[in-house]
Amino acid sequence: MKVLAGPEVAKRLEGAPVAEGAIEERGVALTARTVSRLESAARMGCEESEPAARNALAVERRDPEDRRGWWLLEEGVYLLELAEVPSLPAGAVGFLQPHPALLEAGASHPTVLVPGGHHAGPILLPLTVCERGLALQEGARVSLLVAAT
Repeated sequence: MKVLAGPEVAKRLEGAPVAEGAIEERGVALTARTVSRLESAARMGCEESEPAARNALAVERRDPEDRRGWWLLEEGVYLLELAEVPSLPAGAVGFLQPHPALLEAGASHPTVLVPGGHHAGPILLPLTVCERGLALQEGARVSLLVAAT
C-alpha cells in the first residue's frame, strides 16, 4: 500500500472546503461541524436497532462579531459530526484518528477505518472529554484523515 500525500487526500473530501493549513504531508485535518449530547440509550438487536436520541448543542459567541462560536463541554461523551465527508476511491482505505491538538486538549475519539468505494455520508464519532472539560470552537481541527491505496 502507498500512503497518499495530503493534497491528494484533500481532493477526496466533500462538504466544507478544506481549511487553509489543514493539508499536511500525509493527511488532512478534518473539522467539527456539530456536537450533540446523547439524551437516551441506544438499542441494538440482531434484526433491528435504534440510535440514541441526541440533542445538538448550541454554540456560544464570545463576541457578537465572532464568525464561529464555541461549545463549552463538560466531562463526558458526546457525538461529534465532522464537516468534511471522505469519498475515497475503490481499493483505497482511510484511517481517521484524533488530531494531536484534540489529544493535547484532553479529549479523544476512536480511530476509525474509512473504506473506499462508497459515499458514506456525514461521519459521526463519539467524543470523550476529560474531567476538566473542553471549549471547542466550530470548525476546530479534531481529526486527521490518512489514506492509502
